[in-house]
Amino acid sequence: MNVVTNWQPSNLRTQFLLSHTQVDVWRTTLDPISLLPAACRSLLSPDEIVRADQFKSPSAQQQFVMTRCMLRHLLGLYAGTKPHTIQLRKTEQGKPFPVFPNPLTLQCNVSHTQGLALVAISGGSPVGIDVETMDRTIHAEELAKRFFAQREAKQLTAMPESQRILGFLTYWTCKEAFLKMQGVGLSADLSNYEIEFHSEGQTVRVADISPRNPLTPYFLSLINPGAAFVGAIAVETPSPEISYFDWNYEFLKNH
Repeated sequence: MNVVTNWQPSNLRTQFLLSHTQVDVWRTTLDPISLLPAACRSLLSPDEIVRADQFKSPSAQQQFVMTRCMLRHLLGLYAGTKPHTIQLRKTEQGKPFPVFPNPLTLQCNVSHTQGLALVAISGGSPVGIDVETMDRTIHAEELAKRFFAQREAKQLTAMPESQRILGFLTYWTCKEAFLKMQGVGLSADLSNYEIEFHSEGQTVRVADISPRNPLTPYFLSLINPGAAFVGAIAVETPSPEISYFDWNYEFLKNH
């Protein structure tokens, strides 16, 4: 499937008020750099700085700092407040959510992999996003048999070997984005959520085959985060308005 996502320069987003059904997705590269701008660490909370310093790998530390800097900067813009005044808490299932000094309904979700980070900001609807790099070694068939529904595992096995890693990651990102939207993440049984791809377009359907409550209305779609990456976004509303932007450090300096 040819997935097309229209990423726009950050300067095209000049208004930061979102309706309940609007979602902005922001992307930045996480290529290692020799020196992180001091402004990045300055936006982090004391707890986040402690957590960053616990990473043994300089690359992992940089990725964490850059991703949290991006998230806090964006939340500050949408909330109209200083980034350091925003608290980032977690639900019992581990999903982060922002707490603002003023009453707001903004929701967010973050995903990062080697070399890339995505931040989704919603005006109010629960949102989940996931990105994975294809530059990795995966035993796709074995993992699919362990974590996926039987039909999905069979479909993956039937793919040409050269396409199985892409196929596996496509299923995986859709499931993870959907479960993050629901607030449960990978603590849920992935095999209970069967992915069905539409023959046309990028949207995806989830068949809940577990004996649970019916699914709430939602939107789930593949996105193209860039070459060698696979991504998906889920929003708890059937017809969200989603825009895609590139975030960079110049944008941080100008705001």
